[in-house]
Amino acid sequence: MPRTDLERFVNDLGKKGSLLERLKQRAGGLASIVAIGKSLDYNITLEEVKSYI
Repeated sequence: MPRTDLERFVNDLGKKGSLLERLKQRAGGLASIVAIGKSLDYNITLEEVKSYI
């Protein structure tokens, strides 16, 4: 089963400290997390993030 972009995004957050730091500095809620992910070519949606949490 292929991993979804959301799973890849979450995994990359754990592996890439720079990605996590960028998210911490800019994220102000779930919508901004999705926007940051999309700007980095992760095809994620707000609904996916909500259901993941």
